[in-house]
Amino acid sequence: MRTGAARIVGRRAIGRSIVELALAVPPAFPEPRPGQFVHVRVPGDALVLRRPLSVADWDERERVLRLIFRVVGEGTARLAALPVGAAVDAFLPPSTGFPLSAVRAGETALLVGGGLGVAPLIFLARALHARGVRVKARIGFACAEDVFGLRRLRAVADVELYTDDGSAGAKGRVTDGLGPEAAFHAAFVCGPVPMLRAFQRMFRGDGRPIYAALEARMACGAGACRACVVPVAEGSALRHRRVCRDGPVFALASLHVAGVPEDGSPDGGRGWADGGGFV
Repeated sequence: MRTGAARIVGRRAIGRSIVELALAVPPAFPEPRPGQFVHVRVPGDALVLRRPLSVADWDERERVLRLIFRVVGEGTARLAALPVGAAVDAFLPPSTGFPLSAVRAGETALLVGGGLGVAPLIFLARALHARGVRVKARIGFACAEDVFGLRRLRAVADVELYTDDGSAGAKGRVTDGLGPEAAFHAAFVCGPVPMLRAFQRMFRGDGRPIYAALEARMACGAGACRACVVPVAEGSALRHRRVCRDGPVFALASLHVAGVPEDGSPDGGRGWADGGGFV
């Protein structure tokens, strides 16, 4: 069983139109892995489609999911307005997560996130740290008002913060100063498509494992409708793989990033630092 009535046990604004929602899930709900998303049906929403939301953290003992999303349309606005105690229908698609085995204890993992793409990296950083991995994180936002997750990340990682306007951390983008000489054993990336393209150019032919979490417009969330396909290189062939089931995590080197839509969210577009993750 992968669906269930989840109960809202916490809700707070953490940035400009950015909300963190805490959902208590039933015992039959499977444990999420870093990089996965939850498909949520919004009560009273005129649209029948669920909303894919990034899993920013998971409390195994309390069985509480923490989801982070931006309010950009009717569905996310309704979800953000639901009171504590309200029930929502949640579905964990049979998707991939970040492969924690790509980096071993004592090695270094580099995490790079832009905007809402930082959300799944919070869960990932904590999971890697628990395995004895040294975690370095570079996170970027449009401005200081958008910054979230900094305290949680600093508890388990060495963090470099960037903002477009320099109002918090260093002025610039998370990819500034990165290149093949960067010291890491594996990298995990989540953010808007232009950021992924830049990262792919920098590390083309590098050889180290680098994984990217994508977002996409979705309908069923179970792989049947194929509304969320992206081009992926497999050998000499280019295949279309489903973000909801074959992803959302892919080896960055295999992605035909030029063919990935820049507006993958169901509720609107995104910029370099304003995008990433699931909205």
